[in-house]
Amino acid sequence: MPSTHRMKSCGRRKRLRYFESTVDLIARKIITSNEEFNHNQVHTLLLSLKSRKSLCHSKLRCEPDGIRLKRTSKLSAPPPRKFYSYKDIERYYVFDNDPTILILSCVDHEQNTRYYDFFKLPESHY
Repeated sequence: MPSTHRMKSCGRRKRLRYFESTVDLIARKIITSNEEFNHNQVHTLLLSLKSRKSLCHSKLRCEPDGIRLKRTSKLSAPPPRKFYSYKDIERYYVFDNDPTILILSCVDHEQNTRYYDFFKLPESHY
């Protein structure tokens, strides 16, 4: 059954977007290459990082080819990564006790690193 929700287009190139919101990047936790992504480890990291000040404030857009981050103003800090391809995102986590936090577990093939990115969404999106 087709969706009744219409996708919006964004930008000059008229790219489709599934979701758009402002987010705060709370933290980026780099893990070692031999360490696996772990649900319990993410939950303990979340508890320790919840009250931390955000690294940058960005606009998040979910597009057909990946997730794009753009800084909200020229004076704010740029996000550490501007585009997350869906094939680079291995897992994502959202916990019931804190639904405003989105955690992406990503692999960066260019720098050969693995990390967790902790994003805080506005309260109106859960």
